[in-house]
Amino acid sequence: MTPRRTLPCLAALALLAGPALAQQRDRPEASVTPEALRQPGPPLPAAPTASADRLRWRASSLVGADIYSSENNSLGTVKDLLFTREGGLTVILATGGLLGFGERLVAIPFQELQHSERWVLPGSNAETLKQRPDFHFDQSQG
Repeated sequence: MTPRRTLPCLAALALLAGPALAQQRDRPEASVTPEALRQPGPPLPAAPTASADRLRWRASSLVGADIYSSENNSLGTVKDLLFTREGGLTVILATGGLLGFGERLVAIPFQELQHSERWVLPGSNAETLKQRPDFHFDQSQG
């Protein structure tokens, strides 16, 4: 570079580098001592937390699941889940009908369901479900 061009380039570089250096000086320095490195931190999970165990189910996998009787007869399909403020869970079961027409909704407390390879409502059949009251969503709650 010629001397005539060097001076403007250095001035421009100083203008650009000045704020960056000032920002670095304003930051507090993190002091890491050897003792801090030896202090145990929070325990790390033994396995990724993304995997679910056999005692937990995702709501998205329960909605749409088929429910069976103890005799392996299909009783219906989970249409929705209702949670209470106290932590209760009710399963809304769509039963009867064909292709969504003529089905009725029945509320089943989650505690009545069992799961092994599939969801089972022990002691229930089509007749016992007919004895349960129809469930209707409150239109004001969407």
